[in-house]
Amino acid sequence: MARSGHARGAPLEVCWDEAEAGPRTLPNLNRVENDREPAEREAMKLISKLSLVAGIVVVVSIACNKPKAVEPARQGDRDDTCLAKNDCKSGLSCLSGTCQPVAYDFKPSGKECIRYECEETEDCCGDKPTELPGKCVGKESICSQPNVADCPGAITCSDDSECGEGQCNKVTSQTCSVTLGACTGDENCFAETCDIPDASGGYGGYYGSCTVSGGTCYADEECPYFGDECGEPVEATYGSCDCANPEFDPSADICSDEDCVGVCGLVCTDNLCLVDDACEEDEECPAGTPFCDDGACVECTDDDECDEENEEECRAGSCVRPCEYDQECPELSVCDSGSCVYAGCKTNEDCLFVYVRSDEDARQAECVIEEGMGYCRFPCENDAHCGQTEVCEKGLCKDIGCQTDGQCDSLLGLQGQQISDERPYVTQGRCVAPEPTETETQTD
Repeated sequence: MARSGHARGAPLEVCWDEAEAGPRTLPNLNRVENDREPAEREAMKLISKLSLVAGIVVVVSIACNKPKAVEPARQGDRDDTCLAKNDCKSGLSCLSGTCQPVAYDFKPSGKECIRYECEETEDCCGDKPTELPGKCVGKESICSQPNVADCPGAITCSDDSECGEGQCNKVTSQTCSVTLGACTGDENCFAETCDIPDASGGYGGYYGSCTVSGGTCYADEECPYFGDECGEPVEATYGSCDCANPEFDPSADICSDEDCVGVCGLVCTDNLCLVDDACEEDEECPAGTPFCDDGACVECTDDDECDEENEEECRAGSCVRPCEYDQECPELSVCDSGSCVYAGCKTNEDCLFVYVRSDEDARQAECVIEEGMGYCRFPCENDAHCGQTEVCEKGLCKDIGCQTDGQCDSLLGLQGQQISDERPYVTQGRCVAPEPTETETQTD
C-alpha cells in the first residue's frame, strides 16, 4: 500500500510497503505483442507507459530513502522548568529549576531609603498641646505606674541593688536580754523583782519572793529574771523586694485634671516622631531613667548610681558592664577600652560563621576591604547570582538602591496608613543619598 504525506503544491512522494502491497510489477510485454491493434500504435503506448513507470520508481526510491531532518528540543523561556543552562534560551540561565535572566538592566543608584515623618514637632502632635503645665509634672509616675521600674518582684534579697528601683525590705526583730523571747518593748520582757513584805523590815532577817519565778529572795538581784529587758532592733540578713511605687496615687487630682490630659509626648528628631525625653529637673523623668542630665533623662550620671556588685559603670547615661575580652563581644567585634567595637572581617574564614543567607552558601562569602573596614560580600558572575534587590558589579553583589520615594514606600511596607487623632502623621519613605563618611569628608 502506498502512503503519502502530500500537501498541495508539494512534489508527490509515494512509498511502497512491500509487506502490505506485495512485490511491485511491470506491464506484461507478451500481452502487448499479441494485441490485435496495430503494432506501431501499441509500441508508442508501451514506451510512454514504461517511461512513466520508470519515473515513478525513481521518485519513490529517492523519497523513501532520504534522511529526515531532526528538529532540536525547544529551549525554555523565562520561568520554564530546566535542569541545566542549555535547557534555556540565550540570555537565560537555569536557577533553582527555572529559566531566569542572567543580567538585568539595573545599575546601583547609590541612594538608600529612610523613614520620614516630620519637619517640626507640630507635625507629630497635630492639635494636641506640646507642653505640660507645671502642675502636671510627674503625672505618669503618680497616675500610671503602680510599680517602680526594673524591680523583679517579691524575690528574696540581701540588698536594695537586687531590687532595681525597689527596696529590699528586711525584717527587724528584738529579743529579751535574759529570757530571749521576742519583744517590741520592755513590757514584753519579765524584768523580775524581789517582792519583800513591808513588815519584814527589808534585809533584817526577813525574806521575800521573786515576782515571776516565785523563789525566795532578799533582793531583786537574787531573782533569775532580774534585768530582763527588750534589746535593740536587729535587721535580718535577707528580706523581700518591695516594688511598690511610693508616688502612685491614681485618685490624685492630677490624674483627672483636664489640663494634664491629651498632651503630646512626641518631638521631631531627625525627621522621626520620637518620645520626648527632654527635661530640666529629675522630677520630670520616669523611674527607668530618673536623672536629668544635659536636658535628657538618663539611667545614671555617675558610677555610684550603677550596680557596683556587677561591676557596672555609667557610660553615656547608661549602666553597663565593661568588657574585658573579645569573646564578650558580638561577631567581628573586639573589646577596646572596655567597650565592644566593630572591627570587621580580615579573612574569608571570618565570614564563614557570621554571614548567614538562606539562598547562598556561606563558604562563598569573601572578605572585602572598603575604606579600611572589612565586610563580608558574596562573589557573582552575573545578576542572577545575587539577591532580589542586588546586581552583580565588579564580581560582587551590590544593593540596587532606590530611584524614587514610591519605591521606598513599597520596600519598607508603608502603604495603607491613615491619620488619626492619636497619630496625626504618617510614615513615608524617602530615597536619599547617604551622608558622606568621615573619610569622604576629609577628602573633599
